[in-house]
Amino acid sequence: MQPTLTFHHVSYLWDEAKAAELAGDEVALFLYRSNLLGADLRLTNYAGGNTSCKIQETDPVSGQPAEVMWVK
Repeated sequence: MQPTLTFHHVSYLWDEAKAAELAGDEVALFLYRSNLLGADLRLTNYAGGNTSCKIQETDPVSGQPAEVMWVK
């Protein structure tokens, strides 16, 4: 007899309206995405873990564009 498989899918928590409010603010979108990932303990390392994103920002010294990594 074949064993019965049960799948527990990850809940879809992304809210397009909330994301639209954050449009244009890459750091805010990053924090939103990171918090959604952390909300499901099946996806999160026990006691935390890091998420990161790279965005373009202006270097405050040179005024030139620079790729910056944000880590949460």
